[in-house]
Amino acid sequence: MSEVRDRLDELHSFIWWTAPLYVIFVGAGLYETHFTLTLALGVLFAVLAAFGVLDGLILTNLQAVRVQIATANGDLAWTRARLERLSRSVLLGGAALGAAGVSAVLLLALS
Repeated sequence: MSEVRDRLDELHSFIWWTAPLYVIFVGAGLYETHFTLTLALGVLFAVLAAFGVLDGLILTNLQAVRVQIATANGDLAWTRARLERLSRSVLLGGAALGAAGVSAVLLLALS
């Protein structure tokens, strides 16, 4: 059970660790566009909003798993499988956010 709690803590801290990246991307986008609303900046905001929603959903699911563990209403195998699905979502979401961020910075730098 401690292994599951450790995994929950890792996922939770990873999501919160990426939160400053949103601020950095918004700041870089605003700076690059000289604080004017452009198509590229709008796309950047839309991408960041989409990933913010993804992070919120993952945090909500993590909280649901914590509640399930605290109430001991589920079996450990199901909980581990759910955590693995969440881990894959975090990994794919992080990779996609990184790729989108790099693409947005390149788009802003080349325009």
